[in-house]
This record gives sequence, C-alpha cells and structure tokens, in this order.
Amino acid sequence: MRNLNIKSDEAYELASDIARRTGKNLTLVVTDALRETQRLLTRDERLAKLEEIAKACEGKWVEPWKSTPHGDLLYDEDGLPK
Repeated sequence: MRNLNIKSDEAYELASDIARRTGKNLTLVVTDALRETQRLLTRDERLAKLEEIAKACEGKWVEPWKSTPHGDLLYDEDGLPK
C-alpha cells in the first residue's frame, strides 16, 4: 500500500467536513474527489475533441444541408424517421 501525505490544513478540514457530513472516511472522501476530478477532466477532453471535429467539418457542409434544420433532414412531415 502506498501512502498519500497531504500537508494542507485546508485540505484536511475540507475532507474532514465532508467525511463528517456524509459518514464516509477520509480515504473514501479523497478517493471520491479524485475520481470526480478525473471524470470532469475526461469529459472536458472529450468535449474539446468533439468541438475540434465540429470545426473541421463546418466548412464542408453544402446547401441544402447547410441551412436546413436537422429535424427536417431526419424526419418526415409526420415526425417519423425518414
């Protein structure tokens, strides 16, 4: 087992407050916080990649698809998939 030694009174107080309020131990509080931060970073990285792809594609659209609402391209007049 590896140890993690965080020398911050603020970090300890925050983790202790969360542990007290949730009934979790300090290790679980820190692990949950790290997992959530990792999840957010991964989400942000994926979003940035999708935005990069969208920018690369935006100049390739031609009429009539460029100005037609996407719903009109996907669904008929009764709202059913084309």
